[in-house]
Amino acid sequence: MPSALLAQYEAFKQRGLTLDMSRGKPAPEQLDLSNALGDALPAYLAADGLDARNYALGLGLPEARALFGSLLGVPAAQVAVDSSASLSLMHDVIVYALLNGVPGGQPWVGQHPSFLCPVPGYDRHFSICEARG
Repeated sequence: MPSALLAQYEAFKQRGLTLDMSRGKPAPEQLDLSNALGDALPAYLAADGLDARNYALGLGLPEARALFGSLLGVPAAQVAVDSSASLSLMHDVIVYALLNGVPGGQPWVGQHPSFLCPVPGYDRHFSICEARG
């Protein structure tokens, strides 16, 4: 390595920086925007009487599924409402496909699926694809 580059590298090391180069993480200010949502609704019972503070149903609360179905132009039966963690959702979908396949297909175990990533920058999402083959 040329001495000028080595000197520059050593100067950066001496600064003692702790940098988080991961991408796709919201800033604390962005996370703070949702703080009031916990108290936004006066009641916690769904229309059918289900306590919405609990785990609800596997596909989400019927009201939420109906809302997003209308926004997406699809029947509520085709909508699943889960957590807002895209990483968890992606992991669950890929593991399900590995073990059970997708509609009309066989389980991906033993196959070599390819993943297209049209939006760069989500390192941890890439790692799920790499770890699952």
